[in-house]
Amino acid sequence: MIMKMCRNAGLWNVVCGLSLVAACSPEQRDPPDPVEAPDSSEAPVSGVAIAYDCASGESLSVVYGKDRTAALTYEGRSYRLRPVTSGSGARYAGEDLEWWSATRDGREEGRLSRLDAEGRPQGVELERCVRKGQPLTPATTPPSLARAPACAGPQLALEIESSDAGAGNRGMVVSLRNAGTETCSITGYPGVTLMNEEGRPVVSVRADPWMRGDPERPLRPVELAAGARAYFDIGWTVVPHESEGETRCPETRGLRVTAPGDTAPLTQETRMTICGGRIKVGPVRATAEMSTGS
Repeated sequence: MIMKMCRNAGLWNVVCGLSLVAACSPEQRDPPDPVEAPDSSEAPVSGVAIAYDCASGESLSVVYGKDRTAALTYEGRSYRLRPVTSGSGARYAGEDLEWWSATRDGREEGRLSRLDAEGRPQGVELERCVRKGQPLTPATTPPSLARAPACAGPQLALEIESSDAGAGNRGMVVSLRNAGTETCSITGYPGVTLMNEEGRPVVSVRADPWMRGDPERPLRPVELAAGARAYFDIGWTVVPHESEGETRCPETRGLRVTAPGDTAPLTQETRMTICGGRIKVGPVRATAEMSTGS
């Protein structure tokens, strides 16, 4: 009956058509909530590796993906970083590292920092970099990127972090903690003197630099925020050098350490038996893992 009315009347034809469409259409659903696109005003998108030169002499590269992640390559290792909130510039974090970059006055700058096991900043800056081909030092350095002053003894605390032993050799990781309230920078080899039970220097043992990698490469500065630490190694042997007439090795009762370029001593009690008349002292670094070297 309805189909007949539809064929004979134009108005009913329209009504019929609408009725049939309604009958055949799926149940109407509410439209999905709109998805807010991430703010991309600061985050770059490259799709290709962008090279950066760093003040330490190192270099690194970053591929900024369309998904707002960053694939960073540093010291021969690749890291996958995710975007995180940043007050300015673009900031990425993951795998114990944080990368921040921004363009100012036509110059793209970046900072690579260390994160702790919980993904929180340690206050330890690994590198300061600029995009390859741009000057490392701008005509006027922004205050936010100016190098922190050198760490001095009174603002540092000395602690023994760990020790290791094997095949007659001994190793120790020592930390210098920024016990002050201001950020400071530390670079190079600390001064180390061994003390006897009377608190006097053991003059029969000397401290030699423990070289790492390429001796021509400049040592990296480590910036320490309040509470952050820098680390260095001490290595020695407990096997007497009998070929040199050594049958007994001196025992020491403590360390006296001065920060690189400083004279204010820091002390720490520890017992050590030193053979061969020397210890090896490594340069400060940002990570606690014991280094390997000769």
